[in-house]
Amino acid sequence: MTFKRVVSALQILALIGAAFTVLELFVKDPPALTLSSADAVNGAEIYEQVCAGCHGPKGEGQYGKKLNEGAILQSMPQKADEVKIVLKGKGLMPSFEESLTAEQVEAVVEFTRTELQTAE
Repeated sequence: MTFKRVVSALQILALIGAAFTVLELFVKDPPALTLSSADAVNGAEIYEQVCAGCHGPKGEGQYGKKLNEGAILQSMPQKADEVKIVLKGKGLMPSFEESLTAEQVEAVVEFTRTELQTAE
């Protein structure tokens, strides 16, 4: 009986932890950008500051979907589809329409479709 209670308690704790993680994704505001130059639009820098927290530093996926190793190219062959998701959000992914310019979105999407695919 004691073992079953311990297992049940651990399951409840795991569910509570998962619930807090999901809740944090919904209430967490996208991070503010602190780019190295006001004029520079660097997809890698934007990815590092805005996307890597969920998608992983190399696009390997964490809370967010995997993007590297062709995953984004397979799931969204059309670049416009990825741009739309970045702008409007989908599922757990927040919208970045208010926090990124069109030029920044274009740069980070291009980065995920090219350089991120060969990141080591």
